[in-house]
Amino acid sequence: FQAVHLRSDFDQIGWIETGDQKVNQLFSNALWGQKGNFLDVPTDCPQRDERLGWTGDAQVFSWTAAFNRNTALFYTKWMRDVAAESSLEKGVPHVVPDILGSYRSSAWSDVAVIVPWVVYQIYGDKGILKENWKCMHEWVDYIKNNCEENGLWQSGFQYGDWLALDKEESADRTGATDKYMIANAYYLYVTDLVKQTAEVLGKDEEAKKYADLYETTLDAFQREYYTETGRIVSETQTGAIISLYFNLAREKDRKRILNTLLTNIGNHKNHLATGFVGTPYICHTLSENGAHEMAATLFMKEDYPSWLYAVNMGATTIWERWNSIKPDGTFDESGMNSLNHYSYGSVMEFMYAYAAGIRPAEPGFARAVIAPHPDVRLPKMECSYDSVNGKYTC
Repeated sequence: FQAVHLRSDFDQIGWIETGDQKVNQLFSNALWGQKGNFLDVPTDCPQRDERLGWTGDAQVFSWTAAFNRNTALFYTKWMRDVAAESSLEKGVPHVVPDILGSYRSSAWSDVAVIVPWVVYQIYGDKGILKENWKCMHEWVDYIKNNCEENGLWQSGFQYGDWLALDKEESADRTGATDKYMIANAYYLYVTDLVKQTAEVLGKDEEAKKYADLYETTLDAFQREYYTETGRIVSETQTGAIISLYFNLAREKDRKRILNTLLTNIGNHKNHLATGFVGTPYICHTLSENGAHEMAATLFMKEDYPSWLYAVNMGATTIWERWNSIKPDGTFDESGMNSLNHYSYGSVMEFMYAYAAGIRPAEPGFARAVIAPHPDVRLPKMECSYDSVNGKYTC
């Protein structure tokens, strides 16, 4: 961790350059969205009457943020803010600093566990895990205390797959994926991370406690959300993504669920239909499960909805909505429309970790995986990452 302190905090430490100038612009947009929003707290947007430390936005972008820039000290400071606003009784707020008084939504409140784990994986310092252990395990304990008799979290408000395109917005903005399936998928994910954190910190008794909780919850989850033959309650893109990315599906069902994902993408004419939950993981999931060609297809799309659509419309930062500016140049009229909102910039983690193929095999990149996935549509790609254990280049 000493190596981190030798650099100025927030220095750029990751670089991606390709033979496609639009992709290069997208990378620049993610960098500038981060730079504009990482001021004392990670805000959702720097320009409208909001500028709040939304926890969901911060956690989905955390891997990309840590690849792009040295975020160790920034996140260490902000996680102290998160811990100060959280408790076993009330949970973790949606916004930190908490000026809304709103708590308890999966993907948002899970920031208490995910961000410390990301920082540990990237920089290899156990200090952030030690400092946040209480907040991390109390968030899992809070969920457990609010589960139904079946051991699943199925009550209360949830943001779901926020702003997904597979549900009429006139109904609400939570997307078509069962919001409690999402909630319990994240419950399992953070329970496993808390178990791993306990192992790292030498807390053997707690590690066993959370390992047991994970196993009983996973069994309940699989019985609730999958049929015996592998159909998902929500056969949406996000439903399939979280099944595979969080490793929740039974092994015998993974191939069928991947085919469900590919079929759904095909039915959308090879476009995504995901929101804040599904989008960060879609390309990553496809690539990790042997469908990198489809991941690259989605990434390289230029018409709405796609990452490069915004680039074609002149974007210099990441937008909140896939169509924040319409093809005719007019603005989306939803009343909630930011042109600098880094969440969907989380796709750059896929570019670092799977397209270029540089990712940690051990915390702090003491050992790294170098496994690029070339694609003819990107005939040139250069990536380097200046880790605390030295520079990796592909």
